Amino acid sequence: MNSSWKGEPKPPVSEPVASVLDASAVLAALFREPGAERVVRALERGAAMSPVNVAEVVARLSQSDWTEGAVTSVFAELGIEIIPFDRATALLSGAYRRRARHLAATDWNAS
Repeated sequence: MNSSWKGEPKPPVSEPVASVLDASAVLAALFREPGAERVVRALERGAAMSPVNVAEVVARLSQSDWTEGAVTSVFAELGIEIIPFDRATALLSGAYRRRARHLAATDWNAS
């Protein structure tokens, strides 16, 4: 597998998670890009993603010649819970964009 993640596989999250990650955060951790350390800490505390962001990560890893097995196993290894993304969640997510703009991946090195 091409992943830089060296943690132990984690069980699926069955309790509230500490962080909801987007595709760019997970890709930063996998490719050791700026902000990776912060993402790893979030993963250690428990994290979730929407299916939309999971699809984006899968597409990017597939473009990078990851095998289907490696792509599938990365989510199990990271212990990321995949949460439903319905209409209410989509509307709420869109409403948070303006409030969370300052938390962009480019700012993660400050933490």
